[in-house]
Amino acid sequence: MADRDHFSASIALRQAPGFVDPPELAGIPEPKIGFVGAISSYKLDFGLIRAVALRHPEWHFVFIGPQSEGEPSTDLSQLFGLSNVHWLGPKPYSQLPRFLAAFQCAWLPLQCNGYTRAMFPMKFFEYLFAGLPVVSTRIHALRSFEAICSLCPPDPLEFSQQLQRVLGGEGPSLEKRLTGIDGYTYAGRTRRMLKLLRSQAECAG
Repeated sequence: MADRDHFSASIALRQAPGFVDPPELAGIPEPKIGFVGAISSYKLDFGLIRAVALRHPEWHFVFIGPQSEGEPSTDLSQLFGLSNVHWLGPKPYSQLPRFLAAFQCAWLPLQCNGYTRAMFPMKFFEYLFAGLPVVSTRIHALRSFEAICSLCPPDPLEFSQQLQRVLGGEGPSLEKRLTGIDGYTYAGRTRRMLKLLRSQAECAG
């Protein structure tokens, strides 16, 4: 679930005349491909990230979030020194829509392991509500959303092809992406829970 009102502000910002990227992004050319979240090796595939970044030096990959959260042993050394990989660190929740508005695409370069098989990345909804196309590793939790995003195995060539595709304007339209997650908000989930509770109460009565 995600806060649709909060993250959809990115769409209005992106479309506003004179929109200026946050200062932290000044000097980073487009296209900017964004990731927001904990940067830890138990879920992110650093080998995949490195391979895609090397394959496409003209793309710029921006990471927002704490490094090594939940896993102090995380080793990011293979990504250091890449001129098109940018580390911004954590940002306040209130500022995230402005950063997302500056991206052309969002991605979830996840590993396929026991943790990711059981996870649901909430950032997926936040990216979509922000109006961004999403390219992700094809983890179990996202397979039912394949019509509104691009899912692929953690393979550098396939990730590169899918990123190229969405950066070129192909794939599901903004309207289709937003329609596909209608109801996946905190308010929508609460309504469904209340409806279920009322139904159970009626049956019990």
